[in-house]
Amino acid sequence: MQISKIQLREYLAFMKKVYKDDKNFKDNKTGVINIVCKKNRPFFKASLQEIVAVKEKGEILCACVLILNSKLSKKLCVSFFEALPECNKAVSILMNYAEGFGRKNGCCKIIVALDGHVNYSVGFGGNTGTPSFGESYSPAYYHKYFESFSKVKFVSFYDAANLVRERIDKDIKKFEKQIENTSIEYADFGKGFFKTMKRYTDLNNKIFQDHKYYYFRDYDEDADLFKDMRPLLENHNLIFAKLNGEDIGFILWYPDYNELVPVGKAASIMTFIKYKLLGKRLKTAKVVEIAVLPKCRQFGVVLSLFDAAIKVAPKNTKRIMSSWILDKNIESKAITCRYTKQHYKEYFTYEKEI
Repeated sequence: MQISKIQLREYLAFMKKVYKDDKNFKDNKTGVINIVCKKNRPFFKASLQEIVAVKEKGEILCACVLILNSKLSKKLCVSFFEALPECNKAVSILMNYAEGFGRKNGCCKIIVALDGHVNYSVGFGGNTGTPSFGESYSPAYYHKYFESFSKVKFVSFYDAANLVRERIDKDIKKFEKQIENTSIEYADFGKGFFKTMKRYTDLNNKIFQDHKYYYFRDYDEDADLFKDMRPLLENHNLIFAKLNGEDIGFILWYPDYNELVPVGKAASIMTFIKYKLLGKRLKTAKVVEIAVLPKCRQFGVVLSLFDAAIKVAPKNTKRIMSSWILDKNIESKAITCRYTKQHYKEYFTYEKEI
């Protein structure tokens, strides 16, 4: 077995090999990898990257993308990790190389399963059911490769849409005084796209600056991330909360487009045609982010955002789902569980001091 530097096309071919017989797999990965790892994309230009694999007799056993961004101080991301089963020795070789790469570049820690930035993908999940659009997904055996590492847990929740609506309506009546000064404004994914992205990025940078894995984003990075989703998005999929003319929070949500994606495939022009042109309705709506400036973090703002989203969700929506939440974030878990009370999935990143 030996370490090899490989090209993006060789890595993508190996990734598809890992999941070729997985009956639950829907490809949320390739689009994100292209955003992060293609040389003409904004994130790549601001980072140091190396795609490496361990090979035996010319065949890849495991691979990853090593990503170093100066804005994530002294931490190396072992991103987009993929491996065949029963490859403990190969994974050990890969991690030893990652540690050496990190030390050479002044890093003190490696983080496995943080795919460049939390806005892209975070955590190993498991192949337990079909992944929703944007959800991280990986074979369950990946966790065994990193049992000696420290792990960080993320959780997600869901519930029946009618129950979520009832709970929100009940709170609206109870807290109407707290929300009367908060106004709601939809994004503009048309001519106002770049202005919308600036608002979104500015709020992210202010709100999440103390998040465990978040680090400063540039406008062009977020615009590039949303560019590929833009054909599927409606203006009301990103909703801003305002107070006295100032943006103070937002909610990003969208339907689970993977309901329209065949097994083994990724969202594509056909997804757009089915959703936008043929009017296919989807059963699940997913809250990807909800965030409020610390100075405005009274309950009413969050409630206003939840209420605004549930009002514009399609009437035939049967289920509301959350994206991942850091397990130690008690406040975010509490507000999410107030409306979506059922446990959905768990995800883990793995860390090691070097």
